[in-house]
Amino acid sequence: MYIDPPYKNAAGYGFDFDVNSYIHKLLSIIKLHKKKSKIYVSEGYKMTDNAHLIVSKRGKGGISGKRKDFNEEWLNVFSI
Repeated sequence: MYIDPPYKNAAGYGFDFDVNSYIHKLLSIIKLHKKKSKIYVSEGYKMTDNAHLIVSKRGKGGISGKRKDFNEEWLNVFSI
């Protein structure tokens, strides 16, 4: 499963989304059904020990395509 939420402390999408809460709910459901799975989360910071830095200084992008500051892009992997 791949999740690409609005990055924390970025422009956002006009609504609140608690990605950590969502991930924990998904992990609980996966454990309940005794399945093995991975959840990949694209975020502007390292969330797990199993994270990979994709871009260290991204200046373009976001919902508007305009960005004032540079940010990192991480692919975080949550496994069961």
